[in-house]
Amino acid sequence: MALQGVYVNQMPIAYEQVFEMGRRDVLDIRLGDVARDAAYQDGIVVLGVVE
Repeated sequence: MALQGVYVNQMPIAYEQVFEMGRRDVLDIRLGDVARDAAYQDGIVVLGVVE
């Protein structure tokens, strides 16, 4: 999973970062300020890519 502009496990991810997850792994993903405001204003925001 590649994420950007969010907080992952309380760490800010400003630029795209790849996270490899195993079975039953959990990530706590929270919107950053810009992503939250864009989602509110535009109704949609791109956070990353799941492969």
